[in-house]
Amino acid sequence: MPTKIPRARVFHMSKEFQIISSYTTKQAIADGVLVPVDSKISEEAGIVYPVLVTGTVWNRYIKVPEGMEHQDLDGRLWDMLFMFAVQVRKSKGGALLFFKVLFLAILVRFVPPISEWFVPVISVQTVPLGS
Repeated sequence: MPTKIPRARVFHMSKEFQIISSYTTKQAIADGVLVPVDSKISEEAGIVYPVLVTGTVWNRYIKVPEGMEHQDLDGRLWDMLFMFAVQVRKSKGGALLFFKVLFLAILVRFVPPISEWFVPVISVQTVPLGS
């Protein structure tokens, strides 16, 4: 039976502030900034909300690297979602959760820029995707 993930606190902007720009989930998906994952796989991992990962996470870790065609995209996705779900169950709630997943990849000498070291991995949506 899937375990519900605790909701993070929502902070509302004061009415004194004026929104000068907005970027919706729908726009982020269209731009490739966020990638929705297969709901069947996330539900099998015990996650009851729609799950999105950043385009960086999808392309660097979930997508099967060239030369490693013996691996499976669904299997790599399952590994990440399952490890996330395990850590959520162990956590005491909150808005941030860090967890480790090891992926087999072809060795490349690449160190991402420091700005990408702590990119959020998973966004668990508790609102409809179109909003």
